[in-house]
Amino acid sequence: MKGHVKAIINVFVILIIYTIAVSNYANNKSHKIAENNAKKKEVTPPPTEEETEYQFNIILGPKTILGYSDGLWEENPTYDYKDKYFDVYTGENGYSNIKIMYDNDWHAMNDDRDFIEWADDFTAINSSIEYQRKNQAYSDINASEAAVITDFLNSKGITFNYDTLNKHVMIEDINKDGIKDAIYVVSNLFLDDYTGYNNTFAFAFARVLNQNLVLFEDTYKTPGALNICNPYVDQIIYIDEKPILILGCGFSSNGGTKHMLYEIEGKTVNKLIESSAN
Repeated sequence: MKGHVKAIINVFVILIIYTIAVSNYANNKSHKIAENNAKKKEVTPPPTEEETEYQFNIILGPKTILGYSDGLWEENPTYDYKDKYFDVYTGENGYSNIKIMYDNDWHAMNDDRDFIEWADDFTAINSSIEYQRKNQAYSDINASEAAVITDFLNSKGITFNYDTLNKHVMIEDINKDGIKDAIYVVSNLFLDDYTGYNNTFAFAFARVLNQNLVLFEDTYKTPGALNICNPYVDQIIYIDEKPILILGCGFSSNGGTKHMLYEIEGKTVNKLIESSAN
């Protein structure tokens, strides 16, 4: 009888030990699964403020703010310009390392604490990398340039009156290859007389290596339309020695102004970014 009791007790002890071992194994496995799941759920921490700063920030009047870093452009309307120093350009004038302010318009003061006056060409740049800026004015149109304009519009099937056509050309060695390039802007926007026109249009194109590279084009089926923005050459910025052509485009009736950035290399053009109209 005692032998039976002892056997039963031994079996009972073995069952308890087995149960504890199984439980420990299950708990350990559960912990490992939980740890693995936690690792899978781990996310990369958000970038620090230093990591999100752009290498190059440009403010184009009236309200466009763009940021550049590692070859990429982004529109950056929340950029904090306060307590930073900018190179400010207005027309032919340039001012280095000054602070700017905004109150429904951009303001800047020179070294004598006098406010700098500007019209529609306010540019402010804050940059940690080397850059160059070109702000060359339009030039008079000669006969060969007039022929380029005429041939371009004919290739687009545009009916036009050359005498009343809005036409501008800027001559610049965009690629710094020793060969002069030309940037054309042609439109029939806001004319007093639309005789000779069958629609409304606006074009901007670069003449590079005897080839037309279209930068902007918009047409409307009837003459005298007001819902097309009026393009103009703003400036050329060189970043890391790469030319960035900046076009502005203004809408009528307080429709705002947008900016378009292009990189021209050889006979190709690449639009880098187009800002919203503001």
